[in-house]
Amino acid sequence: MKRYMFLITILFILLISCAKGPWPFGHLWVGKSFAVIAPKEVKIHTEPRIESGVFYLVEHEAFIIDDVFCEGGKVYADCFMLVMEYPEVVFFKARFESGKEGYINGVYFYPKLSYYLTSEERSAYIGMTPKEDAADSRRQYKEAEIELNEMEKKRLSAIVSSAWPDEIKQLVIDRRLKPGMTKEQVMLSQNPPDTQPFKPLKKVSETVAEEGVFEKWVYDNSPFVSKKKFITYYFLNNILVRWEETVE
Repeated sequence: MKRYMFLITILFILLISCAKGPWPFGHLWVGKSFAVIAPKEVKIHTEPRIESGVFYLVEHEAFIIDDVFCEGGKVYADCFMLVMEYPEVVFFKARFESGKEGYINGVYFYPKLSYYLTSEERSAYIGMTPKEDAADSRRQYKEAEIELNEMEKKRLSAIVSSAWPDEIKQLVIDRRLKPGMTKEQVMLSQNPPDTQPFKPLKKVSETVAEEGVFEKWVYDNSPFVSKKKFITYYFLNNILVRWEETVE
């Protein structure tokens, strides 16, 4: 009987602790390292509230979770039972390697880490820490940026040196489309094919009919985000007839 009373007392103390302050054992992720691997996709809140101001990281950064709060700054114990079903009620206080601080909403963590973050466990699969993973992502991003800048110079050079009317040149430079454009103009407008794998442009089908050769091309306009955006182009005898956008 004494043993049961002792256990009940301990349980009661824990419940009181939960009601008055932070989760007694601390959240499992407090003190652990993570990294933002998609800076433009993760909102960093200035306060632990949905309506607070937000900012985005400029580069890939590692961070440590210092604390966990419910919406509005309440202690985590007040909402931990709801987290799995309603992850938006929780905020993780993050301390970034650059010295910035902010709050990351639970939607990026529950029910599992989102596409935009990595953890100690995930990074370990490739033999890195989150900080090393972030540094490697920064390096790859800068290398890709240099490559894309070189490709953009080639694209602009090809447009300017072409014999196309000035109106068409400007459309292509501005990455705009217009029915009647040639396949080459469309390719240079949306990005030349040699930018793969950054923005793949793929031929889907070709059909020969009485009117001529029909071609269908699909362009993946967002290979690095969870929601894919595709643009499909329809050509007749190498002339753009129409195009359509789809999101998956």
